[in-house]
Amino acid sequence: MCLICENISCLYLTFEWVLQRETLKSDLDSKYTVIFHNYGLDLETVQKIYDKQKTAPPTIRNASPVAGNILWSRQLLRRIEMPMKKFKNNKNITTTKEAKKIIRTYNKVARALIEYETLWHHAWCKSIEAAKSGLQATLIIRHPRSGMLFVNFDREILQLIREAKFLQRMGIDVPESARMVLLQEEKYKLYLNELAFALKEYERVLALVPPVCKPIIRTHLEDLDRKIQPGMVILTWSSMNIEGFMNRVHSGLAKLEELIQRTNDIMDNRIELNLKHISRTMMVDLPQNQSFTLDQLVALQEKTIKRKSALMDQKNLQVERAVDDLVDTIINFPLESEDLKPDTNEINKLRQHYERLMYTAVLHATKQSFWALKDRLSSKQGAGVIMMQRPFFEVEVELSVPNIQMNPGLEDIQSAVNRAALHILRATKKVYIWGQDRNLDKLQNFHQSIASDKEVVKIVLLLTGAVEGAKTQVHDYLSTFDQYNYLWQNDKQKAYDEFMKTEPDIEKFAGELKKYMDVEREIKEIPSVHVIGCMCLDRYMCDHSCMHIYVSTFIDMHVDIYTCTYVYMYIYICIHVYIHIMHVHIHTYTCTHNVHVYTCMHAYMHACMHIHIHMCICTYVHT
Repeated sequence: MCLICENISCLYLTFEWVLQRETLKSDLDSKYTVIFHNYGLDLETVQKIYDKQKTAPPTIRNASPVAGNILWSRQLLRRIEMPMKKFKNNKNITTTKEAKKIIRTYNKVARALIEYETLWHHAWCKSIEAAKSGLQATLIIRHPRSGMLFVNFDREILQLIREAKFLQRMGIDVPESARMVLLQEEKYKLYLNELAFALKEYERVLALVPPVCKPIIRTHLEDLDRKIQPGMVILTWSSMNIEGFMNRVHSGLAKLEELIQRTNDIMDNRIELNLKHISRTMMVDLPQNQSFTLDQLVALQEKTIKRKSALMDQKNLQVERAVDDLVDTIINFPLESEDLKPDTNEINKLRQHYERLMYTAVLHATKQSFWALKDRLSSKQGAGVIMMQRPFFEVEVELSVPNIQMNPGLEDIQSAVNRAALHILRATKKVYIWGQDRNLDKLQNFHQSIASDKEVVKIVLLLTGAVEGAKTQVHDYLSTFDQYNYLWQNDKQKAYDEFMKTEPDIEKFAGELKKYMDVEREIKEIPSVHVIGCMCLDRYMCDHSCMHIYVSTFIDMHVDIYTCTYVYMYIYICIHVYIHIMHVHIHTYTCTHNVHVYTCMHAYMHACMHIHIHMCICTYVHT
């Protein structure tokens, strides 16, 4: 509205020099009066805006609070001041009664806006010293509960610098004390950023300290805290030696980080890695696609355990030396404070801690080796012929008159398992306890502690009965051969004599022989390999023994059959000669008497058929 009034008044002044007639002047004066009246209405609007927004006026973006309020009041003042400068030169308007009322309103509003700006400026000037008092605070402060370090910089100083910048740009007078702070703006911001970075580095380096080493690194942490201490007690933001303090802190952080990196390198690559290697060591060799005899099993496991136990003790010695190097690295690392000494008790606790970890790793390797052996012995594939993996033991089923039995037996298999378990347990005798002279003959080892562990005792007890669960299945399998036990239990000579008393002919000999051939076929139809748990039962030797008994039992019967066969063979030869002679006579007869060839051939084929029958009988018996 005021802008419209200002433009109209400018337009009026432009036409005032053109319109010289009295009638036009009077008409123009009346229009000017209307404009001034509208200006009065605008003054009332500005007064209402001031009364409504003076407690929280709208400010431009990124403006500081004091500068924003002063800008707001100046904008309102400019809104009413520019038109008034145009109106005050017109005596005809300003002398009227209504105009005086508008002028009083203008003076009231303008005075209030100027006072508003002055009050804000004076209040800010008074707050300068309070804001500058933050420069007397220490550089760093520690949180009372968390113990973390923070930069102790008063943000009011940055606000003071910001206000001084804005007010200078607006042409407002800034006190000397504020200008001095403004001149050091770059320095304060530089110190603030460097200190914030240094404290972040401090927290990062502290986070790198391994918890297990923190007690013996505490002296180095205290040495670094002593370097930071001046910033917490002596130095303020107006001190002159802040840069020297910052250099000392950064140097201390770099040295501490170097020590921690060395420590972590030893722990990760020489201690933890070897401990994991020992913990994951499998002291037995149990291939899934191979079966063993008892001697092969014991020999293989003894060889493997001997090699792995030597490797474990080698890793054990490496870990012991790495812990010694770790302690020496921390103790011998230079300190600025000579009165700080490492705690001997904490060093001994560190050694004991890693010695316990070594015992735990050896114990874990022993237990997992036992469990691997137990799993390999377990009957995962059940009983039968189809195998998910190769059985652990190769066992032969043999005939030991009067019984069929396994070779080796279940007791021998269990004894081999016990020997393998004993070799695993004895492997810990080659892993020695720390702090001993390796040149001595008798050294203390981990065997006694591991052998008395409850879980190890439990696993060993489970292994002592590893094949007991298969005893019933083995008995059931061997019982399937009981139906043929007459082959080796009955008196062979008696059975033969009783058969011969029946005065058998060729057919009876053949029938008796066929009966035992059927028995042989039935035995061969039984699968030659049977899997029960961890055992693969092979009955090849049993079949061989049965066949041997079968042959020895009926050798005499074969002799008698062969005797009868020789008689039939003699008859066969005679008949063959007779056929030849008969063939010659038939040929002569047909040529002499002109007998029909078909009739002679019929007689000839009839004779050959009988001869062929006898030949088949002789051939079968002979076979």
